[in-house]
Amino acid sequence: DRVFDSLRRTVAVGAKVVVELTLMNPLRTKLDLSSVRLIAEMKDTAEEGETSEAVAVTCIEEEAVLEPSETRTLCLVVVPKREGLLCISGVTWVLFKEVLCERPLQVKGRRLRATLEQRASAEGVYSRDLRLEIKVRSKMPRLTASLEGAPRQANVASQSSTAQTSPALLQGELLSWSLRISAETGSCIPRILRIASSHPNFLAFQSPDPSEKGLSVEKSDEVLSLTGEMSSCFSGAELQIPVQLRADVIGRQSLRILILAEADTDTSPKSDRRQWITLEEQLLVHPALSMSARPSPSYREE
Repeated sequence: DRVFDSLRRTVAVGAKVVVELTLMNPLRTKLDLSSVRLIAEMKDTAEEGETSEAVAVTCIEEEAVLEPSETRTLCLVVVPKREGLLCISGVTWVLFKEVLCERPLQVKGRRLRATLEQRASAEGVYSRDLRLEIKVRSKMPRLTASLEGAPRQANVASQSSTAQTSPALLQGELLSWSLRISAETGSCIPRILRIASSHPNFLAFQSPDPSEKGLSVEKSDEVLSLTGEMSSCFSGAELQIPVQLRADVIGRQSLRILILAEADTDTSPKSDRRQWITLEEQLLVHPALSMSARPSPSYREE
């Protein structure tokens, strides 16, 4: 994709960076993998030089046992501890608790075809993919959000069944939810919060508790904006925003809530001090009243 030629993702210091790795066992014997972790290092963005600090990055180890011919997706986590450029270069593991293995992660970018030499190359000329190079910033908020009161699907008793059923509502039914936003320990406190939804006809955001002082609230048909001093909202507590849901349209719906948090610093670009959070709820809306009519004669001729 063209966007990854120049776009580097940005995360906050202490945030978890997750890489999904697909493992496949082509053998007819079971493979025992231990100490599976990413190989990562921090670089100074100013000098582009490697750092020797061992505590700059924390790589979390995982365990995996692959059955014969099994394919599994493993989520590997790395946590940056300071500002800089996080570079993920490979993955390492121990096979049968004895053999140390290592493999580089080489992500190939899109093929370049702008010049005659690029198009004529037999091996192909590819752009540089930056998905494994991540900017780490300390002035970026690190918030978490959840919906309280949202209808949840009951746990499926049979583990073999993978079908999931969305919570069912009737058309026109009203529900009261609560959007809870909290800051992680050591997070930069945002000064601007903007909340929007993919279905404005389904969701309506209300103003937070009037006891939250120092907040300026602006509401429109689609966006709720909060600006001001939010230290009291996130100091050992969480910000609660009432949400009203009305099941407006019949059918299966995917409701998404988008939250933008922005810190108040004038020395860095906006992309380095913004955090985006997306919440998704699956709903199934049924007709509130179903009726069928069939005309028939009031009498029958013999």
